[in-house]
Formats: sequence, C-alpha cells, structure tokens
Amino acid sequence: ELNEKVQSNERELQERQTEVEAVIAQQRAVELELEKKREAQTESNDQLNTVQAEFYRVGAEISRIEQSIQHNRETRQRQVEDLEKINSSWQELRQHIEDDSAKLEDVSRGIADKEPAFSALKQTQQHSALRLTQAEQTMADWQQSWEAFNRDDAAVTQSVQVEQTRQQQLGQQIERLNLRLQKLNEERANQSTAELETQQQALAAEESRHGAAMDALQQDMLRANNSVLAARENIDGLGRQLDEARNGIQDGRGRLASLEALQQAALGKQDKTVVQWLEKRGLHRQPRLAERVQVRDGWERAVETVLGPYLEAVCVDNVQGIEDYLAELGQGSLTLLEARGGGNFDKGALIGYLAGKVESEFELPAVIQQVRIANSLQSALASRASLKDGESVITKEGIWIGRNWLRVARSARDQGGVLEREQEIKNIRQQLEGAQAQAQDIERQLAEVRQQLTAQERRREELQSSLREANSSLADAKSRLHAVTIRMQQVATRRDELAIELAEVNQQIEQDRKELRQSQERMQAAQLKAESNAGMREDLQARRDTLAAELQQARAHAQADREALHEIELSIGSMRSIKTSTDQNLARMKQQLEHLQARRDALESALSNEAEPVEQLEASLKQFLQKRVDVDKRLGEARTHVEIVESEIRGLEQQRGSLENQVQELRAALEQIRLAAQEVRVRSQTLEEQLQESGFEKAALLETLPAEASIDAWAEEVTKADQKIQRMGPINLAAIDEHREQTERKEYLDKQFNDLTEALSTLESAIAKIDKETRARFKEVFDLVNTHIRDMFPRLFGGGQAHLEMTGNDLLSTGVSIMARPPGKRISNIHLLSGGEKALTAVAMVFAIFHLNPAPFCMLDEVDAPLDEANVGRFCALVREMASRVQFIVITHNKTTMEMMNQLMGVTMREAGVSRLVAVDIDEAVKMAAA
Repeated sequence: ELNEKVQSNERELQERQTEVEAVIAQQRAVELELEKKREAQTESNDQLNTVQAEFYRVGAEISRIEQSIQHNRETRQRQVEDLEKINSSWQELRQHIEDDSAKLEDVSRGIADKEPAFSALKQTQQHSALRLTQAEQTMADWQQSWEAFNRDDAAVTQSVQVEQTRQQQLGQQIERLNLRLQKLNEERANQSTAELETQQQALAAEESRHGAAMDALQQDMLRANNSVLAARENIDGLGRQLDEARNGIQDGRGRLASLEALQQAALGKQDKTVVQWLEKRGLHRQPRLAERVQVRDGWERAVETVLGPYLEAVCVDNVQGIEDYLAELGQGSLTLLEARGGGNFDKGALIGYLAGKVESEFELPAVIQQVRIANSLQSALASRASLKDGESVITKEGIWIGRNWLRVARSARDQGGVLEREQEIKNIRQQLEGAQAQAQDIERQLAEVRQQLTAQERRREELQSSLREANSSLADAKSRLHAVTIRMQQVATRRDELAIELAEVNQQIEQDRKELRQSQERMQAAQLKAESNAGMREDLQARRDTLAAELQQARAHAQADREALHEIELSIGSMRSIKTSTDQNLARMKQQLEHLQARRDALESALSNEAEPVEQLEASLKQFLQKRVDVDKRLGEARTHVEIVESEIRGLEQQRGSLENQVQELRAALEQIRLAAQEVRVRSQTLEEQLQESGFEKAALLETLPAEASIDAWAEEVTKADQKIQRMGPINLAAIDEHREQTERKEYLDKQFNDLTEALSTLESAIAKIDKETRARFKEVFDLVNTHIRDMFPRLFGGGQAHLEMTGNDLLSTGVSIMARPPGKRISNIHLLSGGEKALTAVAMVFAIFHLNPAPFCMLDEVDAPLDEANVGRFCALVREMASRVQFIVITHNKTTMEMMNQLMGVTMREAGVSRLVAVDIDEAVKMAAA
C-alpha cells in the first residue's frame, strides 16, 4: 500500500513539474514582451522629451519677444515723460540762476559795509579780556591764602573735637571697668564647692545601689533566657518529630492512593460503561471477589494467575433477572458472582490443591479445585505425567503447568498482583491509623510546651522591662554624678580665671586714667591756638569782598565786548556763507542746464528712431505663436503615445505578477507532494527495517495474515494494551507529592505561558492595528498635503507645478521627496533649484501643512531674503490671506514685507553697547497721524 502511494506521488509530482515548466515558459514570453514594450517606452519618452524641449524653447522665445515689446513700449512712455520733465526743469533752472545772481550782488555789498566796525570791536574785546585775567589771578592768590588758613584752623578744631571725644570714651570705659571689677569680686565670692561635694557623695551612693539591683536583674534575665532556649529546643524537636510523622502519613496516603488507583483499574472500576450500567442496577457498591478472598502462606500470585479475570467479578445476591438488562451494556467486560457461601468444598479433599489455600465467603470458580500446588518448578514439571484430565499444577511463583502447556504471568516490579495489593492496602490503612494517633500525641505535647514557652517569654519580658527601668535609673544616676563632677571642675577653673581677669581690669583702669590726663592737656593747647585764628579770619574775609567786586566788574565789561564782537562776526559769517553757497548753486545749476539740454536732444532723437523695432518684434511674435501651436499638437500626440505604452506595460506587469504567483503556488504544491512522497518512503523503509529486525519476511508474513486483518483494529488493540501497561507501570512512592509539585509548577508555567501568549497576541494585535492606522493616516495626510502643495506652489511662483513623491513602497518606512517645476523649467528635485526657488518651495510645503493642521503661530525667519520684488509680493499676499487663521511672526529686512505687518518691533543702539527694543502698532500709528 505504501509502495502504491509512492508511485502515485511520483506521477503527481511529474505532472505538477510539467505544469510548472509550462507556466515558467509563459512567464518568460511575457517578460520578453515586457522588455520590448519598455524599449518602446524609452523611445517614446525620448521623443516626448525632444518635443517638450522644443515646446519650452518656443515658449521661452515668445516670452522673450513679449518682454522686449513690453520693454520698448514702457521705454518710449518713460522717454516722453522724461522729456516733459526735462523741459519743465530747464525753465525752472533758468529762473533760479537769475534770482541767485541778484542775491549774490546784495550780499557782497553788505560784507564790505560791516568789516571796519568788526576791526574796532575786536581791539576793545582784547583789552577787556586782559583786565579780566589780571582780576582772576588776584582772586586766585587770595583763594590759596584762604584755603591754607582754613586747613590750619580745621586741624585745630578737629584736634579739640578729637580730644573731647577721646575724653568722653575714656570716662565711659573707666566706668564700665569699675562695674566689671565689682561684678568679678561678687562672682569670686559666690564660687564655693562645699555643696557640690555633698551632692557628689550622695549621687555616688545612689549609683552603687542601682548597680547592685542591675546585677541581680541580669542574673534573673540570664536564667529566663536559658529557660526560653530550652523550651524552644524542645519545640523544635517535637516539631521535627511531628513533621516526620506527617511526612510518613503523607507518604502512606500517597502510597495508599496509588495502590487504590491501581486496584480500581485492575478490578475494572474505571471502565465507565460498566460502572454506569452497575449504577443503574444499584450494584456499584457491591464488593469485588478480590476484596473478599483471603489467601494463606503467600500463594496470592498463584491464586491470581488461576482466577485471573474472576477477581474482577461483582458479588451479587442473585443473577436471575439481570439477563434482561444485559442488552443495555453496549461494550466492556463484566463478571457477576452469586454469594452462595464458600463452605461447599471438602477441606480434607483439597489438601495438595490450590483451593485449600483460599478462604472466601463466596463460591469460587470450579477451575481452582483442579489445580494442584508444587513447591518448585522441577516438582511441578515432574508431576505432569500424573495429572488427570482437566488438572494442572502451579507453583508459588505463579508458573502454571498443564500436560502440554505452561503459562507465566509476570507483573511489573514493585507492583504486585491484585491480591497482594489488596493485602498491602489493608496493612497501609492500619499503619496510617497508628501514625495518626502518634501525630496527635506529638501535637498535644507540642501545645503544652508552647504554653510553657509563652509563660516563660512573658516572664522574660517582665524582667526585660525591669532591667530597662533599672538601667535607666543607673544611667540617670551616673549622668547626674558626672554633671556634678563637671560642675566642680568648672567652679575651680572659673575661680582661677576670675583672679586673672581682676588683675587685668585693675591694670586697664590705671592705663585709661593716665590717657585721660594727657588728652586734657592737648585739648587746652588747641583751644588757645583756635582763639588766635579768629582775628586772622576776619581780615581775610574783608579782602575777599573787595577782590570779588573788582572781579565782577571786569567780567561784566569783558562779556559785553565779547557779545558785541560775536554778533557782528556772526552777521559777516552768515553773509559769507550765503555768498559761497550761492556761487556753488550757480555753478551747479549751469551744469544741470547743460546736462538737461543734452538729455533733451538725446530723447528727441531716440523718440524719432524707435518705431521700427517694435513692428519687427510683433511680426516675429506671430511666427513663434504659430510654431508653438504646432509643437503643442505634436507634444499632445507624444504624450498620448507614451500613456498607451505605459498602459500596455502595466498590463504586462500585472500578467507577469499573476504568473509569478501561479508559479509560487505550483512550486509550493510541488514541495508538499515531494514531502508527502518522502514521508511515505520513510515509513516504508521503517516498516521494512522493523520486519528485518523482528526476523520476519514480508512475503511469508503477508501469506499468513488473515483476510479480515485490519491495521486500524490491530492499532486500537495495541493502543489499549499499551494503556494497560502504562497503568500497571512502576509505582513511585513519592509520585503524589511529585505530581502535586509538578502540577503546581505546570499550572504556574501554563498561567505564565497563557499570560505571555495573551500579551503577545495583544501586542501583535496592537502593532497590526497601529500599523494599519498609521498607513491609513499617513496616506490620508500625504494626499491632503500633496493637494495643498499643488495649489500653493503656482500661487507663490505665478505658475509651474509641484507635487510630493514617496521614495518607497512601504508606507511605514518610505521617505518623501518634493518635485517642483517653476515656470519655464523642467520638473526636478528641490535640491536642484536656486536659493529663492528652494525658499518658495519650502514655504509652499509649510503652508500646505498649515492648511491641514494649523498651529497657533508660525515664525518665518528671513524667508524673503533670497526673493526678488515680484516673488516677495506674492509671498506677502499669501501670508496676508493665511493670517486670518494663523498668527505670523516674521523676521525680515524687506520693506514690502514690513508694510504688510500689523506690529513692528526693532532693536536700536542709541548708546554704544546699550540695546533698546522699539515697538510700533501700525494701526495706532495711522490713527495718531490722522489725528
């Protein structure tokens, strides 16, 4: 059957391989066609670029001609206006020249009339200035004498004041020292240590008394600690005994549970179908035969070998009437045994037979009466010749021998048979009862010891409290004794310090009295000198009044002469300045008159010769306009052809993609078929190896198989047998504890695994949701910004176009490029534009984003610096339009931009190094100007 599957897989593999090759050939044909279309697309693009370049060239030529025509017309208009202005200026200059010539003659006559008076006033002013200088020098000499006198008199006065202040301070200091001397004498009289010595002796006695009490309490505390430690050691010993007893109980319970589980499985109590049938009949509580059989002398294994399935028999009162319900038992094995009493055997006749080793209240199957017993395998084999019909012989190990057959039933190690296990269950139950009684006795002893420990700990706490109080009293006594000792030391030290300080105070008093007498003598000498300076002060003050009157008179004469001279000097200077400026104006106006005459002649000549170039430019403009129409038509045809080729290429790429997907699917199916074929081959080889290892030949084995042989049926029997073997596997006494620990660990690990799986699923779901929303939001925002920039760019440039392009296919990692085409240029990346074009493109991008999600304000730092006047006007118009939604803060030096603003703020530096902020509200300024 496996070989047939292998051949079928190989045929299917060959068919799929042929199909894959056909699809690959079709894919190659599509790729060749796609390559041809791409070459055609390249040629069409080249042709389109050529026509487009020609279109741009013709457009540029038309723009140049239009600009030339406009320039010529504007130039002619300016020339006419300039000619009119020149004529008007020429007439005005003629009139100014005549007026200035008359004015120049009047000024020259006035200067000649005032020059003699100016010379006389100048001599008078020099004489009065000399007298003023002499009076000021005399006054300066007196001032020096007065200052010297004041310095000497001030020194005398200051000396008197200093000595008075010093005498006052010395008097106050002597009074303070006397008071200090009195206090030191009083303090010295009060420094006595008799009372402190009495306190020291009393505190020393108190410290000794508290120390003795402290030692007694420490001894009691040591005994209490020893009692507590002994009680705790006793508790620990009883606790270990209790733990050992509980562990023994736990082990016994585990062993009992394992044996009971095995016993129930061995007695068929885990067959759900049979158990449910017995429950319906009310027989599920009836005992099994194995539970009512007692075997003597260790013949349990032999009895179990003979009785076999009969040990699972359910003991009932009567089997009559049950046959009506047997049809309800769909599947399973069931044996019912009537309880008629087990005393129907002749005990004497059963000597030497296995039935003689069995006691039961139920009637056992007759087969056990025909089984002899043998003490060894050799004697059993030797007794085969003497066996009667239907008889057999069995050893204590369970080796059952007939005339021509031998049967051995071996159970797993340490597992035993049903009867042995039943006896072990009973023994374990008895041991558990004894262990539980022992554990209860230990628990009672442990409770008594714990009560004793509680009382001893309470006693220890009381002792600790008393010990703390005694320690506190002792510490307090020591502290007070130490304080008194320190106080006595301080008193002695203070007495020594007072003696030293008294000597210093007496010495200072004598020194201050000596300085006071010396100060009084110096003050009397200074007072005598001050009386002699009073007469000299009056003489100097009278001399000062006389000199001040003379100086004032000299200053008045000099000031009058100086003012008269200055007045006539200003008059003459003004006239000379007027004459100089008038001469310069006449010369300048004559030059301007000559220049205007030459300019007027040139304009008249140019106006007569500029009509012909405009007519020639208009004729060239008509020719280039017709040429642009033709090129535009060719450009449309080339674009249509390129779009057709691109559409065909997209169709071929879709077809190629479909074929690639089909090839991938076929290859995946082919790989699945290969894996299935390989699996069948491996299974076939494995079966052949198993047959070789078991010593069978495949052909001979197939001949011996029955016709109704079925793999599924045999596999099911093998599974059942394997399950029974596993249930009867080796018993681990610690299995229950290990199972509980491993179950708890498994539950903990399962919980962690479920938490991690749930968290991972939640995280993956959140990531997928975020990625999906991010892609959607990014695409939405990209499209909106792209739409706004397509609208903003032509408004800022006065034409052209711009759009955004993604640099990748994944919306989560793609970059964005700005493609811009200013008017008259090819479309290119923003990095290939000039500085002004980059600035305007960036502004278009920023404004497009602000249209989508406006911020409270926008700061533009010298954005208009690289822009010309026309671009600045468009930039300002767009800013003014958006100012209704966004507040703009613009840093600029451009006057056009400043005119648009509502508020102006600038920084000025009127003083070097001092900056100042100047703010102007345009609206308020306009209102103020209007007012």
